[in-house]
Amino acid sequence: MKTKRLLLFCLALGMLGLWGCRSPGAGSHPGKGAPSSIPGTPEWRESSTPIVKEYLTTLPEDAIGSELDGIRLSDGKRWFQGHTYLGRPGDLPPLLRATVLRAEGRVVAFMWLEEGGEPFPLQQCEGEESGIRARSLAGEVHVWRSLRAEHGVIYTSCPPAHWLPASESED
Repeated sequence: MKTKRLLLFCLALGMLGLWGCRSPGAGSHPGKGAPSSIPGTPEWRESSTPIVKEYLTTLPEDAIGSELDGIRLSDGKRWFQGHTYLGRPGDLPPLLRATVLRAEGRVVAFMWLEEGGEPFPLQQCEGEESGIRARSLAGEVHVWRSLRAEHGVIYTSCPPAHWLPASESED
């Protein structure tokens, strides 16, 4: 029971971005209980991905058009701060999750595929992102032809046109 309470407390601190809680007996080395603060490491992905998914899926409809406060991940940075929430596309394939934001003057879609979902084709970007199809949550470039569940959260600056709100597709 004591371990369960500790885990719930750690989860609550993690949701608030107050890291530093470790499971009993965990060493101080990242990967042995403490989330890594280096984006892109397996430990960082493991600790940050569920928080990002929860944040993006719980943005309320009445926040569309609003600038986001963001969330703090284990790297200490406030992710999504200053991004404008544009909504979630309707009519997505089963088990595909997507949220569209405006960040630094351009539209980006954050998406992931739940386990068991069919691969989702990614379109190749044009212009300055030419050839890139997606980036991992930590920003690593990928040229995958389709999104698979094992890829985790990715983002693209060339989402399908029908995902964009009318005000964004006219720009």
